Amino acid sequence: MSTNQDVLLFLYDKKEKISKELMSLFEFLLLKLKDNKNLLLLRCDIKLNEIEEKLGFLVNTTPRIVYYRNRMKDYPIHFSGKTISARTVLEFIMENTTFDFEDS
Repeated sequence: MSTNQDVLLFLYDKKEKISKELMSLFEFLLLKLKDNKNLLLLRCDIKLNEIEEKLGFLVNTTPRIVYYRNRMKDYPIHFSGKTISARTVLEFIMENTTFDFEDS
């Protein structure tokens, strides 16, 4: 990835029910963090893309959230929380950001 921003990548399979349910969480994060110029939020349906080869790891379960720090894109940080919620994902971002955290 050739961006100077941190990147939060949401990997999902559109056919899985839990992935569909978490799309609203992703949309919430987009709105909440829309003014944060240091963070790029991306989502990718793994069934539509050959993503594993480019990422360097297998995506055997979805949804999966991965964080890439600025200038450390070769070292992905995998979300390991037991539950995926707005609070837990925001905490994950704040713990791993390389910039001052900004939200709306």
